[in-house]
Amino acid sequence: MICVAIGRSRHKHVMAEHKHLAEQGAKMVELRLDYLSGKVSIRRLMADRPAGTQVIITCRRKEDGGKWSGTEEARLLLLREAIAEGV
Repeated sequence: MICVAIGRSRHKHVMAEHKHLAEQGAKMVELRLDYLSGKVSIRRLMADRPAGTQVIITCRRKEDGGKWSGTEEARLLLLREAIAEGV
């Protein structure tokens, strides 16, 4: 199975790309939270996802090749929220 990464700055763009990829046959996507600007809503991302697709949530630090500019504490809190939402 191939996992396609989605890195967009706005929730609506993430969801539009996720929908498009699902229509093209993607069964698994990686949602890159480090690309999102503003407050990240895991609940919204999960509620709006296309049916039948699996999701991997990542939030990569700059030293890991990502764009996360927040604190490590905030990053871990976001990842814990994803776990709590059942991702």
